[in-house]
Amino acid sequence: MVNKLKEKYHKVREITTMKDMLNSSVELYSDKVAYLVKKEKGGTYHQIIYKQVKNDVDALGTQLISMGLKNEKIAVIGENCYEWIASYFAVVNGTGIVVPLDKELSRDEIYNLLKIAGCKAVFFTQAYEEYFRDYDIPFKIKMKLYGDRTDLTQPLPLLDENIIAEGNINIWENLVRKRAKPDCQWRQKFY
Repeated sequence: MVNKLKEKYHKVREITTMKDMLNSSVELYSDKVAYLVKKEKGGTYHQIIYKQVKNDVDALGTQLISMGLKNEKIAVIGENCYEWIASYFAVVNGTGIVVPLDKELSRDEIYNLLKIAGCKAVFFTQAYEEYFRDYDIPFKIKMKLYGDRTDLTQPLPLLDENIIAEGNINIWENLVRKRAKPDCQWRQKFY
């Protein structure tokens, strides 16, 4: 009976960490679809391949470390979107400690958790911009729900000349753009 069951299951690769999961997935599925995203609300789905995910995660993680956030607590809150996923992976894959916040929490609960955790940065979507505009935290990073990360040959647009300013709201794309290369060959390995 046991031998019959073994024949029915696929061989499973051993994964030890989230970083290992992303790296081995890129090795195995580099040009295959990792995520489907919409460029605008109500639009059609577009593909993001594993190679692009790895490029964005590495670029964002490297930039966060250059901002002095190595081993710091970094919160993430917002609706489901590609930038939320890439931010989460960038933090857990070697930058610091991720503090995922439930989007159903009240403003006071969010502030309390950020304070208790001692967060030095927070990623958030537009729905939470008002919460963080005047909130005292060193780095605030705004993510988009919709956008285009599907063309590997195109660099991210620079959305705001005032990039990476402590205390100001930084734009996710600006942080990734600062370290990403459009051909995905660049990998500065701080972590």
